Amino acid sequence: SHIYKTSIKNILYYQLTKLNFIKGFSIKSQLGSNSTLLNASKATNISYKLIGDTLSDTKINSINNYNGESKIIDRINSIKSSGLSFQFEKADNETFYENLTMIDSDLLEIISFLLLEQFTSENNHIHHLINKIAEYNPLNYKTKNPLRFYEYKIKHLLVSAALGMVPSKAWNGKFDANGGYLVVKKNGDILCYHFYDRNRFEDYLFYNAYLERGSTSRHEYAQIMKGEDGTLYFKLNLQIRLK
Repeated sequence: SHIYKTSIKNILYYQLTKLNFIKGFSIKSQLGSNSTLLNASKATNISYKLIGDTLSDTKINSINNYNGESKIIDRINSIKSSGLSFQFEKADNETFYENLTMIDSDLLEIISFLLLEQFTSENNHIHHLINKIAEYNPLNYKTKNPLRFYEYKIKHLLVSAALGMVPSKAWNGKFDANGGYLVVKKNGDILCYHFYDRNRFEDYLFYNAYLERGSTSRHEYAQIMKGEDGTLYFKLNLQIRLK
């Protein structure tokens, strides 16, 4: 199943004003597998610098050769147990960087903590991970309730991804699907989230979105890499689905 930006156009009639408006709607189908909200690709890779003790080439090769379903978390845990920590470095793709920065200047760094947090949690749902991040408040927001900051910013990402923004295409900040969102449920029922009811739409995305791990070989991430100066780097990949 897929999400299609501006899949259909509806004519909405507002009785109060007696005006018609043509609005584009995005469709999410749950009839097959869960739909992808933000597709994984090399463009959604986030790079970290590994800070702390250095690793021998033998140790690096050993960690990079971990395989199996838990290979990513095994590699991360081995890196941590070797005395290194992860420091956000950059988004690999310049267009993705620009798109995210336009949404919110803190968004990339929040995503970097979000990706790491999923490997210390048994729950990969975004609302759960954001709650965990807000507890230790890594961006150090000076407020008694940092959760509302993290939640607000990540909701803007989800809405932008749902209605127009794709990682590898320069985005102008405008929504392709300016009417809202149609959800085709597994039983065939159709739910409609009009964009004018943005709060309800944001909550739907926030409480139904979760992180999924894409192919490490296809997207070329989760390997320790050494720079020319000996600095060690590690990449994680962002992919978001809706349940």
